[in-house]
Amino acid sequence: MQEKILVVRFGSLGDVILTSPAVLNCKIRFPDSRLTYLTKARYRDVVARFDGVDEIITLPDDAGPVAFSRLLRDIEQSGFTHLIDLHANLRSWWARTLLAVPRTVVYDKRRLQRRNIVRTGYHPHSSAHTIDLYNRALKQFGIAPYAQRPILYPPDNGLDGVADFSGHEPLVAIAPGAAHPPKRWPAERFIETAQLIREKTGARVFWLVTQAEQATFAQLDGTGDPPAHVLIDYPIPALARLLSRCRVTLTNDSGMAHLSSAVGTPTLALFGPTHPALGFA
Repeated sequence: MQEKILVVRFGSLGDVILTSPAVLNCKIRFPDSRLTYLTKARYRDVVARFDGVDEIITLPDDAGPVAFSRLLRDIEQSGFTHLIDLHANLRSWWARTLLAVPRTVVYDKRRLQRRNIVRTGYHPHSSAHTIDLYNRALKQFGIAPYAQRPILYPPDNGLDGVADFSGHEPLVAIAPGAAHPPKRWPAERFIETAQLIREKTGARVFWLVTQAEQATFAQLDGTGDPPAHVLIDYPIPALARLLSRCRVTLTNDSGMAHLSSAVGTPTLALFGPTHPALGFA
């Protein structure tokens, strides 16, 4: 009988990207399986770049409990044989409960250990990365951790109209945003660093920003020599394509750091209020 595997991870961008090794390991173990990934709609284009995914089911970003339950009722008809919960939150618990898939695993989020680290400041000498925790959950299904780092394959096109890439200057991406203020390096430091990069290397700088950061960085568009480009809320596939062509990416602890690394670009990520013991650094 063909294995029908449902992988569940709703967000965020970086966390979804970190599940890609586990997805690939599932496919290596069960090459003839049908693997479906359940995530939020905004991350469909990310999961579409994973190796091993046959189908993507998305939950609308604004879906409430009723809409989510209806979606699960539809999913139930697929007859999944395996469910892999790589989120371990209330929403994924509800999915496990309603779907009642015969073989189910849940990744160990280490909530208590992480809370103790934050509360006491005690850091264990060694601690597993989140990717390792995802892979450990798969051992119950006899899945070996062959893949241990995210790999995303950018599309072959998607940069039309962004800039003229005919020059020979190196390309540098700077992503100054982050989900939470404590994770954000000061904007003026990013701007100073970009100026130094241009002066010392002649690189063309691409600023990857959201609408929330537009007021701070939009005025940089077209400035400098070579001129900088400010890309606001650029689509993920095109960002992946752009990052894959850059010499290096400078970013905060954010989804852009994981995306850049996953497409193979050397990435300098600035980590503030965190520690490797928490599993993400």
